[in-house]
Amino acid sequence: MPRILLVDDNVKNIQLLANLLNTVHYKIEYALNGEAALNWLQKESFDTILLDIMMPGMDGFDTCARIKELPNCKDIPIIFLTARDDTQSITKAFKLGGVDYLTKPFNQEELLARISTHVELKISREKIVDTNKWLESEVKIKTKELLKSNHELEGALAELKNLDIAQNEFLKSISHEIRTPLNGIVGSVGLLKHLSNNPDINEVTSLLEKSVQKLERYSYAALQIAYLRLKGTQQLSLQEVNINAIVKNCVDKFLPLAQEKQLELKINDLSKNIVTKIDHDLISTAISSVIEASFSFTQHGSIELIIEQKSSKFTIKIEDTGSLYSEMKPFYIFDSVNSKGWVYDRNTCMELHLADIIIRTHGGTIEYLNKLEGKGTSTVFTLPLKN
Repeated sequence: MPRILLVDDNVKNIQLLANLLNTVHYKIEYALNGEAALNWLQKESFDTILLDIMMPGMDGFDTCARIKELPNCKDIPIIFLTARDDTQSITKAFKLGGVDYLTKPFNQEELLARISTHVELKISREKIVDTNKWLESEVKIKTKELLKSNHELEGALAELKNLDIAQNEFLKSISHEIRTPLNGIVGSVGLLKHLSNNPDINEVTSLLEKSVQKLERYSYAALQIAYLRLKGTQQLSLQEVNINAIVKNCVDKFLPLAQEKQLELKINDLSKNIVTKIDHDLISTAISSVIEASFSFTQHGSIELIIEQKSSKFTIKIEDTGSLYSEMKPFYIFDSVNSKGWVYDRNTCMELHLADIIIRTHGGTIEYLNKLEGKGTSTVFTLPLKN
């Protein structure tokens, strides 16, 4: 129930107002002077004050000014209800903080309507303030929760980074432990080939040599993957190189294998040089890795390398007539070492995994495409030209 404070030195006026306001269920308190009004306001709260001007001692103007100085009373609407109707008094009343001004004798319906309006406005303002305080409280709570969640996420991210580092260090360790005995095996196999004249032993030695070479390539790829995943672009040693020369050297390296497998290995016209800044060794490794994969999965036909320059980019395309890529998505296949449902096929080839990481570390992209009508694959590097 809204509370109204009546401030008037005339008891009859207070009685008249109290009877009127009781009809609309306002709770009424009264004060016969300004000091009494201030005493009420220091211990109680009100929704509206009806204030007379002409009172002995502290008049209505001084009382209004004192009320507005009280910390908890600044927002209480003060309606001046007085017999004075001069412009100067009305103006002064509003300057001191009054919200309305009625002269005596007053119209009862008009007075009730104005009181109702100001009471509702005060209650609405208080609701807005309460809502704002609630919102501020909720924001603080949510902010605290978000900070806690962010802290937990940072901890989880740090843990993931540590796990990733541990995984790569483990991979490096395994690769190193494999490569060390392999070097001894490779040397021993080479020695056997030169010492033995027995065809059967030489045949077994050749098979052993091929297996060891394959295991050595796998170990090298695993080691490179570990370094690139661990250091990223920090692993790169950029230098200005001729892409055509790199591609030609890679192709020349595989010519004996092409002859052995009776596959045609060719390269497009290299008359136009493409010069850029890349890591020579890593890009050579990426190209060789894809060529290696093509030889592994191509039994007949050809393998062709095509180099093209397009504006600020260049592409290296390796096409073959071998088995196709499966429908598995490349980001799943090459994102990480994942043993779930792992089957060795073209998509899970370690050489392609290594090529993918090398190209992405250089800021490029790699596409794994099947040619039309199922006649082989097309693996495409796209890299930016850098001066």
